[in-house]
Amino acid sequence: MQYQVEIKPKALKVLKSLPKGDNERIIDRIKELSVNPRNEHVIKLSGKKQDTYRARQGDYRIFFTICDDKLVIEVIEIKNRQDAYNKK
Repeated sequence: MQYQVEIKPKALKVLKSLPKGDNERIIDRIKELSVNPRNEHVIKLSGKKQDTYRARQGDYRIFFTICDDKLVIEVIEIKNRQDAYNKK
């Protein structure tokens, strides 16, 4: 059972601005998540809204939610790891 992926405009903007190699690796990681969104490399976040997860891809973090009833993964943000955990 494969999940449908929806990428928020904010995450899409960041994805398009990344260097081509990083961009392709992040897209590949998102495709992997659509097949198995709760694999061993995915961590559930406690401080964010309910059912928010984080996947690591190199120096970048992909933040997303999983909606099991609709089989949808919604990519909320993509951030460099240096900026990913700073509270603003």
